[in-house]
Amino acid sequence: MSDETKRWTIGSATITALVEAETPGIPPQLFFPTATNDDVRSVEWLADEAGIADPSGAITFRVQAFVVEMNGRTVLVDPCVGNGKQRSLPFWNDLATPWLDRFHAAGFTEDDIDTVVHTHLHEDHLGWDTQRVGDMWTPTFKRARHVYVGRIRTQIRSSRSSLRGSPMSWRRTQIWATVSACCRRRDTRRVTCR
Repeated sequence: MSDETKRWTIGSATITALVEAETPGIPPQLFFPTATNDDVRSVEWLADEAGIADPSGAITFRVQAFVVEMNGRTVLVDPCVGNGKQRSLPFWNDLATPWLDRFHAAGFTEDDIDTVVHTHLHEDHLGWDTQRVGDMWTPTFKRARHVYVGRIRTQIRSSRSSLRGSPMSWRRTQIWATVSACCRRRDTRRVTCR
């Protein structure tokens, strides 16, 4: 895994990738049930300098978050697995990674983050929302508003055990919101906050 921070500028936005972990040798069927190792091997760019696939067709799974800086805002997207969390996949369970150190080395502080966006509630998308301080899980990005895509209320009800230490376990703090993207092909402006 490269510890090098990747940064791109697209128009007025700067996007920084912050890698938490990479796990090589994953059978593609774990994430893509109908894919075969031969399918993976047949896609040249997966094995070239991107290094996503090995010669057997197994893939490397990268867990990373993105920081988007634009128009005076700093947004963190999908904050990884997190340290010390009980997770269902053995390679994500009870991690102790230097992700927060990488976050700081990239030039960010926790107070820089205005908004944390969660595209969905998989275990590798919400972990650094909280960190353990003493006996308590506390918000990592205390000044940020946490935003969740609309279907998440249903996911919350059906997956309480995987949400221990997540913002859903401390939602009384009122620093989270659920958004429904009411977007059609030509209407990309409407977003409703609840």
